[in-house]
Amino acid sequence: MKIGITGAGGYIGSRVTKLALEEGYEVVPIDNGYNSQVQEVQGEKVIDQDVRNIEGLKEKFGDVDAIFHLAAITGIPECEEKEDLAYEVNVRGTENIARICSENGIPLVFPMSMQVFGKVKEFPITEENSRRPVNNYGITKTISEKTIELLSKDSFPVYVFIKSNVYGTHEIKDKEISKGTVMNYFLDCAKKGEDLTVHSPGTQSKDFIHVKDVAKAYIKSLDSLIDGNNGKEAYLLASEQSTSIKALADKIKGKAVEKEVSDPEVRIVENPRENDSVAEKFDVDSSKIKDEIAFNPEYTLEDEIEKKFQL
Repeated sequence: MKIGITGAGGYIGSRVTKLALEEGYEVVPIDNGYNSQVQEVQGEKVIDQDVRNIEGLKEKFGDVDAIFHLAAITGIPECEEKEDLAYEVNVRGTENIARICSENGIPLVFPMSMQVFGKVKEFPITEENSRRPVNNYGITKTISEKTIELLSKDSFPVYVFIKSNVYGTHEIKDKEISKGTVMNYFLDCAKKGEDLTVHSPGTQSKDFIHVKDVAKAYIKSLDSLIDGNNGKEAYLLASEQSTSIKALADKIKGKAVEKEVSDPEVRIVENPRENDSVAEKFDVDSSKIKDEIAFNPEYTLEDEIEKKFQL
């Protein structure tokens, strides 16, 4: 089976590419180099290709059996600062991929984060939660979800994965691949002895899932995706670990002190995101992905914290 992978040089895309190759799949990995971290995975060169160029995409993905569309502008601040770029990549680029899938009946994996839910008020969160995005990232992904839903109805199957907060690192050819998510940021600060700054009120909770679990879920979904019905199926991708940001910072501080690495101060600072969810419990019901794809997360926050301070 041949898989087309966009964003193959990025944080999650490079891990997905590595797993796919290890599982024996043939891959067509593409990336335009924007925020990419690798140019080669397991000896497979990442092809220079922009998702905004539909003719180039048709050429690269003309004979693939499935597409993982992982290329996106993902940072909330970056999507605010570069609104036009976020729209062109996240909306136009995704429409290009969806049209190729529609024309050729190619199954699609499309991820987005729980930012599409906005300021969540309905718990536990399920796939049916209302989409009420409050930032450009969430808006562009919500538009793309609707585009994919419309184009896939009678022409191709698509799994939309709605991820919680991704954390953790992985390795590509001895290079550590990471991203400045809140968990990774706290861990890096603690190792350097820098303060851990928590956005007020600090009691706001989030769900967290490891980058390796995310990649594993995508690969694990392939068999059922290929055999699935045309149209969209959404799955929450979460660990069901609801943890407050302040508790997470305190936990990392405690481990840094225990390991005699540092004694960082945990400071509460003003939250620059006025529309951020401040729910004190962030309960997620991810039973659908467990029941239908038999996916269960393997990694925990505690595992990652322990690992970081052993290095």
